[in-house]
Amino acid sequence: MGMTVVCVSGPSGAGKGTLVKMALNEVTEYDFGKSLTTRPPRDEDTMYEYADSEEAFFARVEAGELIEWSPHFGNLYGKLLPTPGRPTLLELDVDGAESVKAKIPEAKKVLITVPGSLEEQRATLCRRILEREPDIAPAQLHTRLDRMQYEIEFAMSHRPDLIITNGDGLLQEAAAELADFLRAQLAA
Repeated sequence: MGMTVVCVSGPSGAGKGTLVKMALNEVTEYDFGKSLTTRPPRDEDTMYEYADSEEAFFARVEAGELIEWSPHFGNLYGKLLPTPGRPTLLELDVDGAESVKAKIPEAKKVLITVPGSLEEQRATLCRRILEREPDIAPAQLHTRLDRMQYEIEFAMSHRPDLIITNGDGLLQEAAAELADFLRAQLAA
């Protein structure tokens, strides 16, 4: 019997974290995959473990504790291995989702996007990032927005199992769609 693993990815500001929290409140059978990072802790973080140095991070990589990892925006991020036999939802970037799929072929991939043209998506994501992180450095904001196009194109070319559009006024519908997908994976 295979593992039930669902990878949720999408650009920064698409609402992945909000949708994941809402769906997991409805479908409690899933574990939420914890992350390991070298970035400084934030008050709202509950699903991260912190490595106090790159050496400490790489020691855990070498110990085989991570299913995937990569550098992002000057820090290292990785997903800890799912608990065997437990359905797990992983929130990660599109590259991470592909890494997990390569190691767990039965894993499912969900892409979260926002509606509109590329420029409309860029404007929506910019607004959301600035609402969440008003002090973000302009260069970091531009890096995230530039990565948005890559993430969407990459994910689409690698055929996600589900695409959810999370636009203004669509949050409840998008969360319900993700929860329904999670339930369907448990029944499969």
